[in-house]
Formats: sequence, C-alpha cells, structure tokens
Amino acid sequence: MSAINLENEIASLEYAQAFKKLGLFTTSPFTWVNAAWTYEINSSLEKKLTEARIKLCFGDIRMIKDVYASWPSPSVGMLCDWLPQRITLFPDNANGEEGNPFNSFRLRIEKCQMVRENQIETHYVANYRCDSTEIQGKDAWMERTLCQHNHHDIKLADCLSKLVLHLLENNFVQIQTNFIPENAASLVLGK
Repeated sequence: MSAINLENEIASLEYAQAFKKLGLFTTSPFTWVNAAWTYEINSSLEKKLTEARIKLCFGDIRMIKDVYASWPSPSVGMLCDWLPQRITLFPDNANGEEGNPFNSFRLRIEKCQMVRENQIETHYVANYRCDSTEIQGKDAWMERTLCQHNHHDIKLADCLSKLVLHLLENNFVQIQTNFIPENAASLVLGK
C-alpha cells in the first residue's frame, strides 16, 4: 500500500476558488496559499523576493509571512458531509402532493477505469440516480439520473466538487449560512 498524497484528498485550487467566491467555504484545516516562499538578500542587505507560488498548506496559515491570497479547500470527508444523501423533486402542483415515486434520487459514487490516449486511468464518478424504475408504458426507462452527465475525475475530491457546484448552479441545493460551526456554511435542499 502506498502513502497517501494529501493533495489527492483535497479539492484542487480551481474548486477552492469557486467555493470561496460562493461563500460556501470560510474555514478549513487545508488551505491553498499564494505566498512569498523564498527570498535572497543582495549586497545592500535588502531582502528580495525570488519565488512566490501557490502551495497547499495544513493548519494555521497565520505564521506564513507575505500571504497574497488564500483559499480554504474541502477534504473528501467534508464534501461527502455536504452532499445530501437523497434529493427528491416535487412537482409544481397546487396541492403540494409528492406525485409519482420516481422523483427520488440517491447519491451514487463509483470507481471505474477509463481509457485515455492508450492509457488506463482510474476515475471516480458521481451522480444522483433514481431508486425506482418505470418499466411499463410509453415513457418506460430503466435508469434516470439527476444530472444529465456523470461528474468524473481522477481525484475523488474534484469529482465531488464538480457535483456540488452542479447542484448549486441548477438550484438542487442552496447555501445555508449561519450554520454550526461558526463561520461555516452548508448545503440545504433547494427548489
């Protein structure tokens, strides 16, 4: 068994930036930090920045000097906690009845292999699938998904990040602020 690479367990920078823009994430033990990492001192004893870059950091970043920007990033566990186990779609009818039993979608995460450029890659796939099927009539179907296309990525954290963003963009969930713990946000069912 190989050692765990922390970056594989944490959402990539692009998703951390998207979450921060949405106000979904304000704190995390994992943070992408754009900071000055190396300096040189010239003959006049002046400190000069030689390298600024973005790195993933764990823990309190207040000790890092010259931080230009930071983006808290969720772990796989945090993303799984945010995603609802089930999403039920209710029809827009006057009496508010649930309607047929085919509106309930459960979270499904799979691991599969894909071939890209003659190489086999392991990917994670996430979507919500209907847990009931209609097998009779002209509208029969064997499987339905909430998202038109599966979300997939080599990293489970990025796969789940794509799903969270899709659910937000399509109003399947909404951001709820003033959630415990302090300064955090969570997802609640939308529509």
